Amino acid sequence: MKYQETCPHCGSVVTAYTHNLNKPLVSALSKLIDEYTRTRKPVNINSGLDITHNQICNMPKLQYFDLIQRTGDGWVPTEMGMRWYKGQISVITPVATMGNKKISDTHQAWQTHKKQRRAVTIYDVVGYNYKRREEYQDEKSSQQNLELE
Repeated sequence: MKYQETCPHCGSVVTAYTHNLNKPLVSALSKLIDEYTRTRKPVNINSGLDITHNQICNMPKLQYFDLIQRTGDGWVPTEMGMRWYKGQISVITPVATMGNKKISDTHQAWQTHKKQRRAVTIYDVVGYNYKRREEYQDEKSSQQNLELE
């Protein structure tokens, strides 16, 4: 994407940037969701998560995909983020920002973007996803309810 706007008042230039989902970003999301699920409290991404410095710096990009949101006490997954993480929905990638704000899908900056945007699920980003402990527990609970003759 090659798009810039110049402020008519001060002359400063604002550039549009695109952001894509990738494995390290989704790995950080996974750890945030695990911690949030365990504590039911907003997560401080700078401590308490076993993620790299790069993941810490890039994690706020997940808010542009509506997967997490910042609260006064830290970060929490959104309902959409939980559904995407569970493989129930897809999100469009890449997203674009100008001045740290997400631009709309109809913004003229997209006319300068060369690649096709696409809807992706978590499995498109990270590949096959193994079952989590909760999924095995749910299966075990449902099997106990079966009547055997």
